[in-house]
Amino acid sequence: MEAELICVHGVWDRVVSCQPVDCGPPPQSHVYFASFSCPWGTTFGKQCTFSCNAPAILQGEDGNWATV
Repeated sequence: MEAELICVHGVWDRVVSCQPVDCGPPPQSHVYFASFSCPWGTTFGKQCTFSCNAPAILQGEDGNWATV
């Protein structure tokens, strides 16, 4: 997204600010039988971890999402 500023008589015509996008915690429906942890927040670039709740087990070894 862009904003256009114009310098008028030596000052900018308005003040703008950029705020990080907050994704919020992942929906539980993305991974059933799992617990999510987002200790550093949920804004753009942050990471969340999850662990499987018993008796579920993690499948896959590389930690990347894959389509089924």
